[in-house]
Amino acid sequence: MQRTLRARVVGAASALALVAGLTVALAGVATADSASDPRATFHDAANATTCAQVGFADAVQVGAQGSGSASDANVSGVVSTNSGPIHTGQGQELDVTITGSATIQAIVVKGGNGYNVYENAVDLPPSAQSPQHYISPFNNGGNVPAISHWFICYEPSTVPTGTLQVNKVVGLPDGTPVTPLPTSFTATVTCDEPAITVTQPVVATVTFGAGGGAGVVSPAGSLDNLPIGTTCTVVEDGVAGFPVGTVVSYDPAGVDTDGVTIPDSEVGVTVTITNDFSGVQVEPETVVVPTTPVTPAAAIAVAPAFTG
Repeated sequence: MQRTLRARVVGAASALALVAGLTVALAGVATADSASDPRATFHDAANATTCAQVGFADAVQVGAQGSGSASDANVSGVVSTNSGPIHTGQGQELDVTITGSATIQAIVVKGGNGYNVYENAVDLPPSAQSPQHYISPFNNGGNVPAISHWFICYEPSTVPTGTLQVNKVVGLPDGTPVTPLPTSFTATVTCDEPAITVTQPVVATVTFGAGGGAGVVSPAGSLDNLPIGTTCTVVEDGVAGFPVGTVVSYDPAGVDTDGVTIPDSEVGVTVTITNDFSGVQVEPETVVVPTTPVTPAAAIAVAPAFTG
């Protein structure tokens, strides 16, 4: 049996209304986030994964994905349910503690489509003690979201003469990697001292947690009091096993091949290894479409057609 003209018109109108409703709902998912915390500088529809991207290129960086915690010898960050005064109980917060010697320059918290940068000294440790309730910007629904990643930027301490310090920056992807990132990192340091003092090179291992930061040297003290003129190479271990899309770089450039020389100066040498994971493949983002019922379009009255 053929449908009447009226039925066909009503059905088409309802379908158009449904498409329009879904279009509005999907458009709502992509709308901009908004500022959530008056202590922070809000960055909309953007991502930052390193301290250099927020204006602190020389900082030591420690951070983690999602609800992960991270620390080095100087700072520690822990994510938990938001218990602060802004939308209490909703979403997640980051709390930071100085555990060693550090001057914190900035704290970055990413969630939703934007990120917050906290850099006012009165809002940072040690002036502000944990819990500080650092949060991400509001999402497009005006809620405090879960944290996608966070990091701390702190001022590096002065390295004593004759010392080689190795730090690590872990640039996290914007999402959950298909291939999990390493949970720890190591680098091998080989120092060839001037032949007049010793004939065997100094070999040390520097270890970092998943969040990077200042490395721990083994044997302890083996990279201290190196003679002036000693040349050291620093090479990260296990790079071949990193996820596809990872970019590994060194500062100063060439320290992994040509090495760096311990200078005759009042300060030692700092080497930074950066693992940029921002280009690795991540799991597809789940888009939740609101389930608000779509009101069908009003029926269109069609006068019956008569044939003689």
